[in-house]
Amino acid sequence: LSGLGSLTTVGGWITISNNLVLQNLTGLGSLTTVGGRLSISSNPVLQNLNGLGNLNAVEMFFVYDNQKLTSLAGLTSLSSVQQDIRIIENPILADLGALEHLTVCNGYLDIVGNTALTSLNALQNFSLLNFGFRIAGSPAITTLAALANVTTVGGGFAIENMDGLTDLHGLENINIINGSGVSILGNASLNSLNGLNPNVSHFNY
Repeated sequence: LSGLGSLTTVGGWITISNNLVLQNLTGLGSLTTVGGRLSISSNPVLQNLNGLGNLNAVEMFFVYDNQKLTSLAGLTSLSSVQQDIRIIENPILADLGALEHLTVCNGYLDIVGNTALTSLNALQNFSLLNFGFRIAGSPAITTLAALANVTTVGGGFAIENMDGLTDLHGLENINIINGSGVSILGNASLNSLNGLNPNVSHFNY
């Protein structure tokens, strides 16, 4: 991607997909802003996001089906995602560290099918998830404690096929739920709903 080394701003979308030998994103080191969706998908040997170290703002951020991606390392400056964040079906992705500077998701937060993911700690600064969230298909995660600062969910939420969970601690502070409701589905070890806030003040469909 070295031919893009002077690129700083893109007003629309960037799609990096189906590149069979792409191992990293070096060459995008000057990029700071993407005004549309940044989609990184189906790059079978991509190992990290090195090269995106100066990126600080995107409209939407999608990372899915990257078979060798082990971390989001490289997104060291990301501080603003205006709409959806979708991290889906990256089978050896072990952490979400690059999301740790985000506090608000004005779209939908979708963390699904990342089977090697062991922690949600990078989400601990979120307080508002404006269109809701889904955490699903990550059996190595044993706690939702990283979501303890979330107080408002604008579109309902889903906890599905999270076989490492035994309870829902971490969701205690969600006080307002607007939208499609709540789905607690297929969590094989879940033996308690402890953690759901019994004093939710608003639950609107």
